[in-house]
Amino acid sequence: MRNHDSAAVSHRNRIHSYAIWRLRVFSIIQTMQIKRSTHQSRLDEALAYIAGHMKERIQLGHLSEASGVSKRTLGYLFLHTYGITPMAFLKRERLRKARMLLQHADPSTTTVTSIARECGFQHMGQFSLDYKRLFGESPSATLHQSRTGEGSPERS
Repeated sequence: MRNHDSAAVSHRNRIHSYAIWRLRVFSIIQTMQIKRSTHQSRLDEALAYIAGHMKERIQLGHLSEASGVSKRTLGYLFLHTYGITPMAFLKRERLRKARMLLQHADPSTTTVTSIARECGFQHMGQFSLDYKRLFGESPSATLHQSRTGEGSPERS
């Protein structure tokens, strides 16, 4: 009889241990999902800040403050999600906006400089270099192609 009781207790202990293990795993999964959701919302806040302040001088501290996470955490979020740093993401988005504006601008009334400044660029030489590196043509070439309706495909 004692062996039977001992086996039953052992069986109950295993079931109890398994149940506790399952609860812990479930709790860990829930925590990971909450963190993932929280991280996405923090990233969304940083993206909204970028979109709303594109013309302004944006620093990593501004993005960190707007998203409510440390600079380091924000860097990890961007690297994990986009494969680049927050500031590289900002530059890329500014360049893409500039390209779109250049493609739809009237070359007789618009300058590359005015569009670059509208997108938050202060150094025209660096803007031109970065633009050509990303799109394979100069900003002025894009602007003048907008007149003819031609355009080269985006490289990125």
